[in-house]
Amino acid sequence: MMGLSDFHLSFSWWTVFVLQYTIVALVLTLLSGGVFRYSSKVVIFFYFFSFLMSSTSFCVFLTAFFDDSRKAGLIGLLLYFAGWVVAGNLAGDSASKATKVICSLLHPAVLYFRGTDNFVYLEQAQVGVTADTIGSPKDQNDLSMMDTLVLMWFDTFLFIVLHWYFDKIVPSSRGVALPFYFFLVPSYWSTGEVYTISNANYDVIDARLVALIL
Repeated sequence: MMGLSDFHLSFSWWTVFVLQYTIVALVLTLLSGGVFRYSSKVVIFFYFFSFLMSSTSFCVFLTAFFDDSRKAGLIGLLLYFAGWVVAGNLAGDSASKATKVICSLLHPAVLYFRGTDNFVYLEQAQVGVTADTIGSPKDQNDLSMMDTLVLMWFDTFLFIVLHWYFDKIVPSSRGVALPFYFFLVPSYWSTGEVYTISNANYDVIDARLVALIL
């Protein structure tokens, strides 16, 4: 939108997402009452809300690489569902905890699988996921619900930062791509110079980088 900074535009969109997902998570929490009978409603709500936020940030991150909406929709859809395939392959107990953590940082679907598995395991034990059991994993190679929620929010902020960065350096029709080191240039962060970085500053950093390499 004309005259609106990137920050304010992004903030407005994320505000809409938070409001929408709060309602969606509340509805899902109420509908899941018959399935998760022993689990805390607060945990269930936060689980759904966290997954929606992390999934959205992943999709937003992918938009940094595309100008064509059709291509973005197709490739983005394929990449999103590819994550579910990976998550399904990690559903067994053979994968180590480290492997599950690494894969969860690449795609939020892995965390959805791990969280749901926690719900099923603790519901079958008739204790559910509560404040007392939220830190209890299914086994030593698995993630607890607390691990799952923390990683979902880590993913959320990670993909937001990655989108901000790649949206600046990937060439597109929306504007001139900035050098990969743009965030190191002081003038980028100066008041009133959000989009303008002087060539002189680039030259200085280029010279420093060359000096370091040589």
